[in-house]
Amino acid sequence: MKNNQILAALTGVFFLCSAMTCWRAWSYHTALRRLGNAQAKLAYQRGVEGPMMHALLTDTSDYSKKNPAVIPILQALTNDMNRPPANAQKPGMK
Repeated sequence: MKNNQILAALTGVFFLCSAMTCWRAWSYHTALRRLGNAQAKLAYQRGVEGPMMHALLTDTSDYSKKNPAVIPILQALTNDMNRPPANAQKPGMK
């Protein structure tokens, strides 16, 4: 009973599985932490840049009322911003 090889092998497999489980749990934990940090940064950027972009749009529309010569330039910019990328897939296609 002192030299039970099956028991030793099963104990080794158990410790190996335990170590792998701990490693996977730690990597999952760190991935979730990085995801939370990225979401917080994105929310901060949206909160900071959203009002700034709205103010810029308002100022630009006011400026275009005073100087109508910039309207074609603004239309060209908005058309470029609304155009989908060249390599974008169409909805419903794989």
